[in-house]
Amino acid sequence: MKITGSGLHRTLQIQTFNQVKSRISTCRLLHKIELPESVLVHEHELETTLADYNILIVPTGNNALSTTVYVIRKKKFSSTFEMKDQLKFPIHLYAPKKSSSPFVNFEYPTIGFDCENNHMTNCSALTVHNDSTLKPVFGKWMTAIKSSSKFLKLNIFNGERFEQFAWHSCFILLALVVFSAYYITF
Repeated sequence: MKITGSGLHRTLQIQTFNQVKSRISTCRLLHKIELPESVLVHEHELETTLADYNILIVPTGNNALSTTVYVIRKKKFSSTFEMKDQLKFPIHLYAPKKSSSPFVNFEYPTIGFDCENNHMTNCSALTVHNDSTLKPVFGKWMTAIKSSSKFLKLNIFNGERFEQFAWHSCFILLALVVFSAYYITF
């Protein structure tokens, strides 16, 4: 998982690569992405950016401030040992309050599998929302152990200097005033 961009509008990138010992005949892939309270996603942006996926956004947590995003790949993996996938979509951050931390902790996503003939024998069951979009086709959603139980810590304004923008604005304003005064007097 990687977050790119700067300011309050970023891009979340998730790459998955899973291998199995025996060839799978048909398998579906699900990403369960839990976003913290200070992160917002727009359903229309997700549907546009991830057109090859079914998307479900579920408000969770206290007062429904956190969000869980379920992303299911429409195209199934078939007759393969490997499952590779890459998601890339926009996220929006709320500006931090003076009293709050400028850091946001992102939990790594959980990857789920729904495979014909239940090839994922060493996996545990994955708990998902009870929406019909998430209904498994071949039995139940299974998950392997998460790649990392750690969080990705993001500094919202890392390395960005706002005072430089203020100086540019002052210079432009001063130039406009001088030129306006010049044209008014002549």
